[in-house]
Amino acid sequence: MAKAVYERAPRAEWRRSMGLALLASCPAMPLSASAAPGDGAIVEAREALRKKDRQGLKVARAAAMAAGHPLAQWADYFELNNRLAEVQQGELDAFYARWPGTYVEDRLRNDWLLELGKRRDWANFAVEYPRFRMNDDREVRCYALMLDQQAGKDVKDEALSTGSPSATPTTAVR
Repeated sequence: MAKAVYERAPRAEWRRSMGLALLASCPAMPLSASAAPGDGAIVEAREALRKKDRQGLKVARAAAMAAGHPLAQWADYFELNNRLAEVQQGELDAFYARWPGTYVEDRLRNDWLLELGKRRDWANFAVEYPRFRMNDDREVRCYALMLDQQAGKDVKDEALSTGSPSATPTTAVR
């Protein structure tokens, strides 16, 4: 019996070959040519956050903001989020004003709502929660349902549907 001339290459070999072909077809470009002014500040901010280096984070945030870097909002987020347990509502309002309508604004709002829940600061929670656009955090939703329940609303069905997918009336808190 004749052997097929074209056999299918093993998947790993095919991927490696395609990767090498793609790499060979790309023009070589030094990494520094693609770096934007202020990139170092963003990297430094992320590293300072990882190390919980407040002063380094503050300096890197200031450098990113001064450079007008497109990712400066993340350095701002890192710096504020790193000390979220200590901040007051006014600092958050200033952040929201700097980055209105952005993903990072809503991410910080999510973190702030969790902090307000831990603090049991229900007045500020009630103001902030309607502004939370993504509404993708179960713990935040649980706090909101607790406030609704305290206001006299029947939240049982919604609370059960908000819980874990395996939550049933026998395993959920009534």
